[in-house]
Amino acid sequence: MTSLVSANPLIMIIMISDYASTKSEYDGYFSEIDEEVEKACVAAELKCSPVKQNKPLLSSLSMCNPQASVSVPNRPKTNVGSSFSSFKPKTPSKKRGPEPDTPASRAVSRAFDSLALASPGVSITPKKRFLQTMASPSKNKGTRHVIAVGDSDTEEALTDTESASSNDPSPPTAQDSLSSIGSDWDKIESFSSFKSPTAGGSGGSPSKYRKLSEEVALPSKNSSSSSTKPIAVQDIFGTNLSSSSPSQRSNGWDTSITQPFLQKTTPPDDDAALRNFLDHPLGQELEPHIIAHDKDIVVFMENHKISWGTQYELARGVTEGNWTWADVKVKIPQLCGSNSEIAWKVRNIMLNRTQPPSAFDHSIWEELDREQDAIMENKGRGLGPKGPQGVGNDWYGGQIQQTAKLVGNKGEYRIRLEPMENKRSYRLARFLGSRRILQLKIPRDLIFEENKQLRQFMRHKFVLCGRVFVPFFAKDHAVYLVETDEDYERCGAHWAGDQFRWPFEHIINWHNPLQFNAKQPINKYATRFALAFSTSIPVLEFKEENIFLILDLTDTWRELSKAPAEYIKTDGCGFINEAALKIIARVLNYFGYPVAVQGRVYGAKGLWILHPTDTSSEPKIWIRSSQQKIVYKSPVHRSHLIFDLCSVSSSASSASLSKQSIMNLSKNGVSDATLIEIMKKALIEEVRPLMQWQGPQAMEVLWSVINRLSSVSRTRLTRLSASLSRALGLRGQDWRAEEIDVERNEDAAPAEGEGPADIYTGRASSGVPLSLAEYIMESLQAGFHPKDSTLLKDKIRNLVQTTIKSIVDKFSIPLPESLSAFIIPDPRGVLEEGEVYYRSSVPLINSETQDRFSVLTGNVLVMAVDRPELSRWVDVLIVSTKGEKSFASMLSGGEHFKNKPVKPIPPHFMDDNFQKHPKGVIEFTKRVFAMSHKDAAEAFADILMFDLDDTKFGLYSNWQDYAIWKYGYEDPRSERLAYIFNALLDSSKTGDRLKPGIFERDQKEFGKIIPDFQSSRASDKSYIFHTLQLAGKAAGDELLRDYDELKRATRDVEDKILLRPYNSAADRANELYRQSSIPGHSTLCDELKRIRECVDEARVEHIKVLGKLVAESESPTKKKPKKTQQRKPDPMARVYELYDRQVKDIVFFQNVDEIKASYAYQCNSRFGFEVAFRELCVMKAKASSDGIAPTVRSFDEAKVIPSNYIRVVARLSASDS
Repeated sequence: MTSLVSANPLIMIIMISDYASTKSEYDGYFSEIDEEVEKACVAAELKCSPVKQNKPLLSSLSMCNPQASVSVPNRPKTNVGSSFSSFKPKTPSKKRGPEPDTPASRAVSRAFDSLALASPGVSITPKKRFLQTMASPSKNKGTRHVIAVGDSDTEEALTDTESASSNDPSPPTAQDSLSSIGSDWDKIESFSSFKSPTAGGSGGSPSKYRKLSEEVALPSKNSSSSSTKPIAVQDIFGTNLSSSSPSQRSNGWDTSITQPFLQKTTPPDDDAALRNFLDHPLGQELEPHIIAHDKDIVVFMENHKISWGTQYELARGVTEGNWTWADVKVKIPQLCGSNSEIAWKVRNIMLNRTQPPSAFDHSIWEELDREQDAIMENKGRGLGPKGPQGVGNDWYGGQIQQTAKLVGNKGEYRIRLEPMENKRSYRLARFLGSRRILQLKIPRDLIFEENKQLRQFMRHKFVLCGRVFVPFFAKDHAVYLVETDEDYERCGAHWAGDQFRWPFEHIINWHNPLQFNAKQPINKYATRFALAFSTSIPVLEFKEENIFLILDLTDTWRELSKAPAEYIKTDGCGFINEAALKIIARVLNYFGYPVAVQGRVYGAKGLWILHPTDTSSEPKIWIRSSQQKIVYKSPVHRSHLIFDLCSVSSSASSASLSKQSIMNLSKNGVSDATLIEIMKKALIEEVRPLMQWQGPQAMEVLWSVINRLSSVSRTRLTRLSASLSRALGLRGQDWRAEEIDVERNEDAAPAEGEGPADIYTGRASSGVPLSLAEYIMESLQAGFHPKDSTLLKDKIRNLVQTTIKSIVDKFSIPLPESLSAFIIPDPRGVLEEGEVYYRSSVPLINSETQDRFSVLTGNVLVMAVDRPELSRWVDVLIVSTKGEKSFASMLSGGEHFKNKPVKPIPPHFMDDNFQKHPKGVIEFTKRVFAMSHKDAAEAFADILMFDLDDTKFGLYSNWQDYAIWKYGYEDPRSERLAYIFNALLDSSKTGDRLKPGIFERDQKEFGKIIPDFQSSRASDKSYIFHTLQLAGKAAGDELLRDYDELKRATRDVEDKILLRPYNSAADRANELYRQSSIPGHSTLCDELKRIRECVDEARVEHIKVLGKLVAESESPTKKKPKKTQQRKPDPMARVYELYDRQVKDIVFFQNVDEIKASYAYQCNSRFGFEVAFRELCVMKAKASSDGIAPTVRSFDEAKVIPSNYIRVVARLSASDS
């Protein structure tokens, strides 16, 4: 016999096996109206909440017939009023007569309906409402349910039970649940209506029910009549419940039995909780939120097989307000075709425009078609490293980003789709396909000010054209949504590959299976989802038998507990053999294989270095225990065997001093004069070359200087290579825990009608680069000279100011003789404590002796030594594994700096300032054990959105700066803020969150602005940054004065070359017009007039836009918060549109574009270059005495002036002087 004690102290349900049923067993209880019973049952119905289920109930209901109410795509969802299903008792018709229709019976029926004994989302159908007990339970018998309305003794019994289990973990309750499901069980009063009329006023059952204790129960069909016993109604209603010990009660025959409903209730065990949670249809029960959807139009598009890229562009236009779904319907017949054929035309078709194909980038849509072919093939081709026909074998998918932005405020949000991009690739996108992921960007101020409302909003599933996207992961200010196999008001389309979609819970378990990672803290479990979003390249696939798990080196930690990070000498660094590294080099066309690679594989992350001894021909990899973040069960999915490369070791590059390092140097003995000298030297070396305008090939040298200073060629290559940039060494190493590459400029205003993001910096229709450095470089290469162009001189001056500001205000001081590299532990164990080894793959130059060298030696805080045994490991800093603690921990947390120890963290610091998110995966699953599917899905969504929070470490960095300025670097208040900042940096993994009130208190005291360095002169405070700013501003002002002197020494003249086309056309028109006797003598004048009118209209709009922008910049009124601003189109978009209109009825003038550009330049040079930059540059280049070298954009972007050329030119200039 199994029982359940409910959370309600007034209602108990007893599960009893072996029963027989007849018509009289129901009638015997309530055969006539009883007002007391009816009143009690109605009260129970009105006050009772659904009963929380616990472990014993599951086993008890194993013989019942559960009717699952699991949500299925396209199936109408059952409308459940509570978090639990209702009981619907019934018995076989052959054993059950008509139910009596009395008020009491109806009340009890309603009371039963209010109970919920099923697991969330499951409806249990018991076979009987009132059953008889059998003395001898036997196997394979049914289950009976008895409802007992309690009296005072029953309440006492429940109190005994609660006390008995007080020392054990309690089952999930409403108050403990993560979704805060309310419960009124504790508010239900005891029923006083059941008072025995016997002497003494003792409680008891009404007399009409006590008679049942004297009746003989009818026999079960599986039992003899001799074994039947009368039902023990006094166990439920009788006063003798308290006559025995709390654990023993009378069974009606003067024999003792253990009271079933006083057995200790225990929470579900770990396995049961996990199984129960994994059975939840996660994501499906979330409430839908419409991004863009119309049922009829979606069906219409599916019937016409409209490609996904086209559907996305149509939906984007709807979210931007450019058209409605009603407008879409009439255009659908024109939209049939593949992505590359139609998607780029959507705006032309919908807005009735006629822009040429050359105005659009087709590469994104072609890539989307390749990915769609891979989806339809369903062989995992998108994972790499094999590719589709016609593309190299190293092709991989996931290279397109579908982005959107959240707009609105105060909980009223909507999602606006943005153009697709081609910036990077990551594992989840390769696994699902780019079209299955939507990246939702959220403004930071919304995250900071409306975090609660945002989290509530993210408890939805999101509908885009009938497809359902569920929040999967949050990082910084972006949420990633994944498409599941669920549909909304549509049917899955096999022609689109919908049959290959996965349920949300399957995607979860593919990446981070709960059952194998259940021992993790729940916040760390959520953080591990970042591994699926690391920008990476799939380079090779390991055989599972060639993946080895090895222990870390922790020889100095002698405790039985897990070694702290500072004692792990090999933390995050494993081995990879030479065969694998050679494959990586071949795939990415490296010149020689790298000795260290950063990547993701088999649930692990970190750095892998060349294995010291393995010489096998098969690729192999060794994973340290500190690298393993996610555990999988063998055999694993193929995607987990692929090595996703993030970056590689490369020849060292110089570093720059940061603000933090400058402060540290200043407070540890480096004089202000030394730091000022370093800053001045950097200013001169960076800015002076921008003023060298004289000499042979001076413009080529200036072009090269700007290219180097602004890293234009590197930036172009980075844009072109997208996700390859880090792996190819085109970007500096990213030292963040996880790289999620979210676009930082959330509020940039794109051009109206913007298509997919350009692979270049972005250009208006005029061809003008949006980058200042590229604008100058393209002007120089077209033949313009700053001495003759006011506009070009002003642009260069802006670049000079920007460079000075970067060094002086941002304290970005470059250190020429510095190196940056990966740190790796000694692979051979030959370095002694305090020794390091570094060998460069390219020669280094000693600035004093001009000697070349490759191996670094000498004192570099520690001793750099030459160890020939380590010569294979180049471009990495090898540190010793000897000593008590790891060398890396000494650098990060610090053991000593100039023999001054780093101050230890204050006692009780964490307890005083932080509270942990205390729950582990197991505890979380236990908490959601008794929840409905919807509540469990929302609770899990909250966990996945754990990082959708402004952790405030940026603010604490600023507040520490303020505290340092006001109180000093070593003041306890400054140190405390530094420790808080440090703790917040890793809070997503540790679960540490500031205690309530801490942030507000700190904000009030430290959330202030440091006075400007110019206004702080009168202050007695010594502040290194004010000192540097004063010195830097003086040096920068001197450089600007020198530039202005150079500018005044040049002349400002109109460029006759640019004026020539219009002047020539005007001369021709006037000459013909003067010949009045010739028919049509005014034709050329009329055509030229129409050209001028087109330009003049754009010019008028340009003046309006400039006036509006100036007024907004000078307006004293406060700008609206970003969160309330809608994304506005480029203010110049209308100007471009007016200028680019085709001038009609032009017959005799063949060079209309040149005439327009020339006339625009004549109206105003700035206006001319704004609307006709490309045309003016072509005109200037054609007029060059050296001639023009025609080239397409892709070739132009790839060129660079070699350093040898610059050295030769510099030598020629020196000879001339």
